[in-house]
Amino acid sequence: MDRGAGLTAKNRSKIWVLVALAFLFLVIKANYSPTAPTTESSVAPPPPTKTEGAAVQNPPTPEQKKPNIERTQWFYNTLEEKMGRGKIKTATIIATSSLQFGFPYQGEQWPHLVLRKHPKHGKDAYITIDRGQFLCGYDDCSVYVRFGDKKPQKFSASGASDHSTTTLFISDFGRFMKGIQKADKTYIEAEFYNNGQRVMEFDTAGLKWE
Repeated sequence: MDRGAGLTAKNRSKIWVLVALAFLFLVIKANYSPTAPTTESSVAPPPPTKTEGAAVQNPPTPEQKKPNIERTQWFYNTLEEKMGRGKIKTATIIATSSLQFGFPYQGEQWPHLVLRKHPKHGKDAYITIDRGQFLCGYDDCSVYVRFGDKKPQKFSASGASDHSTTTLFISDFGRFMKGIQKADKTYIEAEFYNNGQRVMEFDTAGLKWE
């Protein structure tokens, strides 16, 4: 055999071996998928349960939003009139049922019924709200008042002299006081701008008025 031909055959064998090894390496590499190490940052936390989500997302109920105040108790106050004419005395009670108006006066609010004895203005009874408009001009409207289980009575009413729409004065203080002093509950029906007729309920028992 020729020496040159022998070396050529040996070289060819080496080439085929290298090709086979390269092919085997590619097959092994293609089938090899390393597993990423488990660390604290790569593991997603489990989703919250339905109970956990409800405990965080549920808003407070309307009952929970109510202010913690007594609505069956009269609040009394006495102030000195700044012009030195005498003392201003008031008795105030908060409604036992709230009012809910539409935009832009939305939100729960609690009317106040106030009795006032003023050295200049005399004796008054009026209702106040936080937001909204009593539908009444200055001395040109009326309200209906029911004392306990008696029939409703019509009272003249008027707005405040400063044209505030959140205060309504009830006329005929003597008749109004006579009814309140005999009734455990007093219902007042008034009309509100864009919200119609509404009834406000007050627990008026236990009033102390001189």
